[in-house]
Amino acid sequence: MFDHKHYVPILKGKGGEFWALSKLKAASKLLVTPVIELVPHDKKNTFEADLAKKLISLNESWPEQFFFDVRFAAPKNELPTSSTLSAAFRRMRAHGMKAIPVTRLGYSPKFQETIRAIAEQDQSGVMIRLAVADLAIREKLKTALSNLCNFLGVSEGQVDLLVDYGFKHPDDYEDLLYLQGLHLSKIPKIREWRTLSKRSAKDAVRLISVH
Repeated sequence: MFDHKHYVPILKGKGGEFWALSKLKAASKLLVTPVIELVPHDKKNTFEADLAKKLISLNESWPEQFFFDVRFAAPKNELPTSSTLSAAFRRMRAHGMKAIPVTRLGYSPKFQETIRAIAEQDQSGVMIRLAVADLAIREKLKTALSNLCNFLGVSEGQVDLLVDYGFKHPDDYEDLLYLQGLHLSKIPKIREWRTLSKRSAKDAVRLISVH
């Protein structure tokens, strides 16, 4: 899908971010595939009305392919719902938008069933976003990833892996480099995934493709 020269920024689904995407030069757009994080809806409007407004704005700003994550549209400390994901992809599909769904280990079976249905219908694959806690399970990671891929009905070649360390202070950079090397060595079939990206230590939004 892309190589180490590609840029995969993580962006909140807001007007300012959409505007910034729209201002990229055509040549630059070929080197970018953003992760768009849906944010909680504006309480002044219904969920459906707010979702429709955001997706129209996104479509006008970025007609290219992107990853779509609904994690941060959920209330604090709660998991995202399958209904949010279904509603978003139903609308994006109607607009011809090129979205790839994002999921994580530990989400509910119902949410993963929705991911599977989207993957079956759109045939665009999925992104699995790994958190630090996922990487810490080490010997269980291989089984967890294999089980999830089997459940979703996708092969490694249809999956984009995102190793997400979150934001780290520059003072932690050297320690994080060591951890990244250790963790990447634990990812099974590392060259068989469609892409493998990790969040940079110094930049809260930059992802570096390593596959």
